[in-house]
Amino acid sequence: MGVYEEPRSLIAKVAGLKPIPNEKQAGLCCGGSLGNLALSWDQRSAITHDAVNQMNQANPDYIITACPLCKKTLASVKEASVMDIAELLCYAAQNPCCEKKISGAKSIYTNQNEPELVG
Repeated sequence: MGVYEEPRSLIAKVAGLKPIPNEKQAGLCCGGSLGNLALSWDQRSAITHDAVNQMNQANPDYIITACPLCKKTLASVKEASVMDIAELLCYAAQNPCCEKKISGAKSIYTNQNEPELVG
């Protein structure tokens, strides 16, 4: 845990990265955690929508994550375009002409708790 700067360094090489108020140690939960099955579906959905709303405040093109569960959970919210960090780097490697911007990305946020990778 506590891996924050290394993923950001990789993302910054291929896209714009803007911080959000809740990141790093205060990172947002996606609501899909298998670690807390005591929450109802409605509670988990509320957590997901709240996290996406907070991350979407600056109108990012993508939310980037390194967690497959976060990707699936966040992608279920229609207001979110979610991409895995490996997908982002693969796209950038295949499209070197993207000039440090992925599809004209204005900002990209990351959301992750394991390993922690929050934008």
